[in-house]
Amino acid sequence: MESKRNISIDILKVIGILFIILAHANPNSTITQIRSFDVPLLVLISGMLGAMTYKKGTNLIKYFKKRLIRLVIPTWIFLTIFFIGAIILFLLGIDINVLDLKTIRDSYFCIEGIGYVWIIRIYMFCAIALPIILKAKEKMNKNLLSVIVLAIYIIYETVYHFIGNGNFIIYYALYYFITYGILCTYIGINIKDMDNKKILIF
Repeated sequence: MESKRNISIDILKVIGILFIILAHANPNSTITQIRSFDVPLLVLISGMLGAMTYKKGTNLIKYFKKRLIRLVIPTWIFLTIFFIGAIILFLLGIDINVLDLKTIRDSYFCIEGIGYVWIIRIYMFCAIALPIILKAKEKMNKNLLSVIVLAIYIIYETVYHFIGNGNFIIYYALYYFITYGILCTYIGINIKDMDNKKILIF
């Protein structure tokens, strides 16, 4: 028997995507603040769905490999087509300023590059964090795990306050891994067990 599709999840996905589109339409500062939950919302949903589909005992190496291939290969195919198109435009006398080596390199590494590809890096961090969190959830007391996750987030806020985003590795890897990979994924994994009050708090 097929499982019934959860329409509320689809609605939340649509809301998240629409707000991301709105973010790139240069709204005023008030709207920008209101819609700033869009990416965290999509990561929460990813964590929730990932926890529902992840099978206990799955080989981690195979899992990571499968997830990375699923995320990275389509992105690289798109980027290759994009840059070929940019080269053709350049030969026709139209320069869209994306053919410098730094932009190309950063795009393929999902850092910044042409823009927008950073979301793939976030989903890769989530794919890494998901099985680790689920394993910890099996082995540890739920309250203790929550305290550890909260402590990690507090450490992140403290480090960010004193160091900021000046260090390349800390900013592009550690910060994103903590906020999206650990925190948002952890909440997403546990959100189905929360009552309305806890969900509202988060």
